[in-house]
Amino acid sequence: MNAVAIAVFGAALLTGCAGVQQSTRMTVNDNQFVVAETQAQLRQSEFLRDRSPLSPPAVVTLGSFTNLSSDLLSDAEKWRLLEFIWPPRLREEKNIIFVEPRGSAQAARSGSDAEQHAMEQRAPTHRLDAELRSAERFGAGERTDLYFFQYRLTALATGERNWTGGVEFKRTAAGKPWN
Repeated sequence: MNAVAIAVFGAALLTGCAGVQQSTRMTVNDNQFVVAETQAQLRQSEFLRDRSPLSPPAVVTLGSFTNLSSDLLSDAEKWRLLEFIWPPRLREEKNIIFVEPRGSAQAARSGSDAEQHAMEQRAPTHRLDAELRSAERFGAGERTDLYFFQYRLTALATGERNWTGGVEFKRTAAGKPWN
């Protein structure tokens, strides 16, 4: 009898580990997908199309990240999703510089004259904002969350929207939603 119980338990354990997702929370892979898709959209944008190493510098700073989803994101996760869409090579290829928001950069500096001069020279020309939304759907023992990221790049001098991009994906999980 014990051998049968162990065999049944083992089979249940093995099938339970077969890859059924228990959560619709965003994962590192989702973040990587969002960053890759956004980078692809940005590369094809009018904003980058005509820029070259000789273009006037575009200094982009982080704006707001509005989380209207059901996921709780840390500040670090939010800023990573904004910062990582700007590959470092854009500095050389398109003369685009990515800088921290003024408040966080001032808080982090040690106060040397060189660092103070660098802060004064950073003068952002553009602000990148993002919004994350999600919609939940329950049915047939599954939960599905649809996520939508929207990015906006705005020229600070004119308020003109220079680029807007959006990425969506969904996650499905089985099981009780309160696990």
